[in-house]
Amino acid sequence: MPPSLSPRRRMFLAAATARGAGGTGAGGVPVLVVAGYGGDVGSVGPLVQALEKLGRTVVVVPGADAGRGGIADSARLLTQTVNRLDARYVDVVGY
Repeated sequence: MPPSLSPRRRMFLAAATARGAGGTGAGGVPVLVVAGYGGDVGSVGPLVQALEKLGRTVVVVPGADAGRGGIADSARLLTQTVNRLDARYVDVVGY
């Protein structure tokens, strides 16, 4: 596990690994990683890499207005991303 991950992220990855994280590999459930307030694609890089090493398909969803927009706008972006994936299920990780 990358040493740059926070204790909370390590706990998430340990739990995800223990239960199979809802599916692995290309045929599994995609993981949407949502960058939090003020966050960007780079801020979730270590988490994305760790999930990909587990065989997960990861899609990063940046927050609205560079992570500083309203929650309704960010929720709309998340919904649009889910609809584009056309997946029956997704796992969502908010950071």
